[in-house]
Amino acid sequence: MPSSSKNNFSSSKKTKRSQALSSNTAEQKTSEKNWSVKIIRLSFLLITFDIAVVLLLQKRLPPEIPLFYGLPEGEDQLTTRLGLLIPAITALIIVLVNLILTRIVDDEFLKKSLIIAGFGVIIFSLATTLKIILLVASL
Repeated sequence: MPSSSKNNFSSSKKTKRSQALSSNTAEQKTSEKNWSVKIIRLSFLLITFDIAVVLLLQKRLPPEIPLFYGLPEGEDQLTTRLGLLIPAITALIIVLVNLILTRIVDDEFLKKSLIIAGFGVIIFSLATTLKIILLVASL
C-alpha cells in the first residue's frame, strides 16, 4: 500500500472517531436536558398533587391542625385548614428560585444540584402534608 493511501485511511479513521465523539457528546447533553426536564415536570406534578389533596380534604380536616412542631406545645403549633398549604407553597417558591438560578449559572453540576435539591424539598413537603392529614383527618 502506498504511504499516501495509508495517510488517507488513518485520517478518515480519525475523522470518523471525532464525529462519533461529538455525536456522543450531543446525545449526552440532550439526555441530560431530558432528565432535568422530567424531574422539573415531576416536581410541579407533585406540588399540584399536594395542593389538590389539601383543598379536596378541607371538609374532613379539623378546624385547627398542628403544623409548627418546632414551637412550644399549645396553640402556637396550630394552623387553620388552609395553613396546610404552607409547605407546598414554600416548596413551589424554592423550586421556582432554583429554576431561575439554573438559567443564570453556567456550571452543569450546580444546575443538577439545584434541580435535585428542589425535588428533595418537594418530597419532604409532600411527606409532611400527607403525614399530618393521615394523623388528623377523619377519612
